[in-house]
Parts: sequence; structure tokens; C-alpha cells
Amino acid sequence: MFETKDRVAPGSRLVLERPPSFVGVKCAGFFLRRIAFPTASDCVDPEEEGEDVVITINSTLPAGSYAVSITVQTPSFIDPEDAVFSLILQSSTGKVYDAAIGLVGPPIIENLMARASSLYWSSAFPGDVATLEAGFTLEEKPPATREISSILVSLPSGFSHAISTEADVETFTSDPNGKWVASGRWLTYGEPGRFRVEVVPSNLTRNEYKMRFPVLIPPVVPARNVWMVSLCGIDSTTGERCFSYTDRAAFLTWPIAGFEIGEVHYSHLGRIAAGGAGLTSWHMLLWILPGILLDWQRR
Repeated sequence: MFETKDRVAPGSRLVLERPPSFVGVKCAGFFLRRIAFPTASDCVDPEEEGEDVVITINSTLPAGSYAVSITVQTPSFIDPEDAVFSLILQSSTGKVYDAAIGLVGPPIIENLMARASSLYWSSAFPGDVATLEAGFTLEEKPPATREISSILVSLPSGFSHAISTEADVETFTSDPNGKWVASGRWLTYGEPGRFRVEVVPSNLTRNEYKMRFPVLIPPVVPARNVWMVSLCGIDSTTGERCFSYTDRAAFLTWPIAGFEIGEVHYSHLGRIAAGGAGLTSWHMLLWILPGILLDWQRR
């Protein structure tokens, strides 16, 4: 997400400079998620690894806040000193309107091979109670040092879940015999903007895990239209579970680009559902405000 106080002319460019170890960039077509960004914009996948990512803005960009996401494969390891990014907003002639240089990204979590599943929604019309699906895939069983005790789903501001009983939330996996949800009280849903699913750590293996739940669609979507799926442990200091994706117990959070009012999910357009896997296999979300935050998910 970035904020500009200037009116930017058509043909301007948003340039992302990234470490060369972040490869497999996809930004063309569906991989360019315009969270709060002009529809008259496009991006071409870099032809060479290490080449800058350039998003062209083909319409006038008024002063305001904007957000966009692309996909990228993160490395298995990177020295924190090398995890440096820069984001530059420039004119078609190269004049710099604004820039954030030397942004240090968060550390990559090692020994946890996981990726988020693509977000699914049944409806995107105001006032509807839509069915949403969110989840994640474990490429291998998590190590004991990264024991997962619960999954936290955080909704964007303005959205609220419509969960009234545990029966409103379905949990499933690609293994029909796999039991991964805890017994007893396994769902916490007291706050409309989030809910938490308790799981059985020892039962989480190499598999895909999903949650299906009802959500009330608001009249308008926020500029920060991002869904958060967090893998949580238990805080070793306080013994507390996670209540927010910013809690210490939430050791991995995937920011997932949301949808616009009236937007039809690509699966309803006749596209192959498996084609969405690339969208969330590797995801980078960029924020530029008075302070900068970069989030990525590790494959």
C-alpha cells in the first residue's frame, strides 16, 4: 500500500527493486491484484531474474492511498542484511514523485514449508451473507519447534463474520480421514472481525487444510482490503494463545488480497480452479505509509 500527495499523470510507473534471491515473479494478468489501485494498469513479468518489477499506471492517479499485490517465490534463506527492497513512483520520463528506499523485510521462517490457499467467495454484493473459504497447505509435517496449536482468520475492516454456532464453520482437508480440529470447544468467534480454530498439532501433516465460513459483505470495501490467515502457537512467556495476527503467538501470517464489491471469483468464470494455486503459493504484499511494512509468505 502506498500513499501519494501528488496527482500523478497517466503513464507513470510503480517500480519495485528486490533482492535477486526473490525469484519467480508473476505480476501479469490475474497475478496483479489491484486491492485499491486503478484498473487501468498493467504489469509484464520480468524476463530475467533480478530485473525490476514495473507496474504501469495508464490513468491519472489522484492523491490518496493505494494498494496492490504481486506474487513471488521467496528463498529458503536470506541474510537479513540482504532482505532490502525499494519502491519508487515515477513518471513515464523517469521523474521520481516519491520513493521508499532500503526497506528491510521481516525474517523468513525456516523449517516450515507452508503456503496459503487462494481465497474463495460465493458473492461480493453488499448485504449478502457470502460463503468464504480460506486455508493453507503444509508441504511437510511442522517441526516440534513450530508446533501449530490454532489457526486465526482476521477479516478486513468493515467485514464481519456471520458465525453464530460452531456448525456455521466447516473444516476440511484433502484427506477425507484426516482429523485436525480439536475436540471440545474448538472455535472462538466472539469478535466479528476474527475467529480462531483450535487444532490437534500432532495431526497436522503434509496436506491442505481449509475453513468455510459465512461473512456479511459491507456496502464498500476498505482500502486495506486484506485477509490475514495466521498459524499460531502458544506464547512461551505468557502461555497465551493468539488473539491478533500481531501477537507473539502468531508466528506466521499470510496477507491475502481481498476482492472488490461485485467481483466474481475466477472459478465462476470457467477458469481451472487449480490455476489459482500460483496466486497464493508465493505472495508479496507491499505497504507504504508514513512507516513501511513488507509481508511475504514462505513456500
